Amino acid sequence: MCRNRVVGTLADSEIFSSKLKDIEKRCVLYLGKIAPCSKEDVEEHLSNFNIDFFTVNPTGSKKISNISAKVSENSKKLCDNSSNITVDPNGTMKTSDQSSENSSVLSSAFRICILENQKDKFFNSDIWPCHAIVRDWIFKTKDNNSVNHG
Repeated sequence: MCRNRVVGTLADSEIFSSKLKDIEKRCVLYLGKIAPCSKEDVEEHLSNFNIDFFTVNPTGSKKISNISAKVSENSKKLCDNSSNITVDPNGTMKTSDQSSENSSVLSSAFRICILENQKDKFFNSDIWPCHAIVRDWIFKTKDNNSVNHG
């Protein structure tokens, strides 16, 4: 029998060589349907909730037609720094060139890499704006089929 792969199980110990250390497992997550904001805004938000991260990468903005996006106070703080975004008294975000009828709402999305042991903090719904989407990142394969490695 030929073994192709062995995964180590030795925990931190005195017998570890100082050069042989384990690498903490990482996971890639998606954060979307939040008000237009910058990478730095999301990084600050993660830091405020003591979530350690490696990378925060924007995946682009989307226009969401014919819906009302309600915004909590947290999301206004997180992502309401764009000069052309207004928030009406009901908490609906609109661009300044939109009429109140048949409007489109802009949203941002991010690909975030964190330590696996931070995942419970990241998936806490209390730290995210109302209607934000938080999930594992879905990787695409070469044949365009989705593969979720989370």
